[in-house]
Amino acid sequence: MGIINENVDKVDIRVKQKKKDLIDYFIREREGSNIKNREVFSLEYIPKEIYHREDYIFWLLEKMGNIDRFRNNLNIWGPVGCGKTLVVKYSISHLQDMWKDLNITAKIVYVNCNEYSTSSSVLYKIITSLGGEVAERGLRLGTYIAHLKEIIEDLTALVICLDEVDFLITRRRNKKKGYEEVLYSFGEINKINLICISNIPKWNQFLDDRIRSRLQLENKNFAAYSESETRDIILQRIELGLKDSKIFSDKHIDYIVKTILINKTDIRDAIRYLQIIVDYLDKNEVEVSKHILNKCYNILIEEELFSTINSLSIAHKILIWIISSLAIKKKKITSNLINTRWNELASNDKFEYKEYIKPIGVRQIQRHINTLTELYQLLSSNTASLGRYGKENVITPEFDAELVHDHYKLDDRINSSI
Repeated sequence: MGIINENVDKVDIRVKQKKKDLIDYFIREREGSNIKNREVFSLEYIPKEIYHREDYIFWLLEKMGNIDRFRNNLNIWGPVGCGKTLVVKYSISHLQDMWKDLNITAKIVYVNCNEYSTSSSVLYKIITSLGGEVAERGLRLGTYIAHLKEIIEDLTALVICLDEVDFLITRRRNKKKGYEEVLYSFGEINKINLICISNIPKWNQFLDDRIRSRLQLENKNFAAYSESETRDIILQRIELGLKDSKIFSDKHIDYIVKTILINKTDIRDAIRYLQIIVDYLDKNEVEVSKHILNKCYNILIEEELFSTINSLSIAHKILIWIISSLAIKKKKITSNLINTRWNELASNDKFEYKEYIKPIGVRQIQRHINTLTELYQLLSSNTASLGRYGKENVITPEFDAELVHDHYKLDDRINSSI
């Protein structure tokens, strides 16, 4: 018993010391940090004042403010990071205020179809957001629709925002009949108004004609932010988030904006880039310089690259590893060469991912390559003539092959085959 108590006492001493160390660290951080509000640099932060999207906000309030008299189904589309979701989320509280003043009993539910990517999960999210109780899966779609109708019986109107709606339409596991039945049901229920958000302008072309006719979606195209607009938003975040915003000169701001716009059209990338810069400056207690800005941009690129790779299926990850291995060996990467290497791995008993792949033909390899090229933009390919011997498909990685290959070295199951 004495030994147990002695060990407990030692744990208590260590916890108290750790607590003291943490308190000292937090005090130093608060006193020495230049960050006034860290939340400002988050992608989820919604400013009280939205720059350069006033016309879109006014349009949305006009379309959805009077929904007890006029029903509207909207299709908002535009490039990634042009403020589509921001405008809708910002407008929600203003719409609720308008409905209150107009004595309209209405509610609005936001659903991200990338997160809730099946018909049943979308309905589950809507019903539970309205206070209903229903099983998350295992019910017929008709049962979910019946629950929804019951819940909104006392409402004048319901607005359903389906963000990234193209995920609902294009996911293979989501049966066509399922999502079409859901959208058709929304169109049949007079109280429901839709706000659909997508990066793809013609996502609704996947729908049956009768559903498009029923929904009668009104299109609104959001334009990408210009260079001056991006600059204004970066300045706004700096002024809201830092105690001393003057640490960034005009040249620094211009460099940040041009770095993003040369490579991107996404304001979210600009905000994340700024967040990385601010955190780096604060942690390392250094001043802003071109060297630091370049270093932080490389961190952003690596972060996005590995985020994309980590989201891939195991088969696609293996394919990326094969391509990066061939690239650093300065090989001309063709579909046939990739196929040969793939089948060697599939036949290698030492390869611990062997259970996930099997020998396949060049056509199947090419389908994988097309997915990684068109959907994930990790590769590019072109057809080269071999004269009388025909043609070959040459693959080029759109990433730092050595960086990716080094990343894979951390995986022992990959290295077992090397």
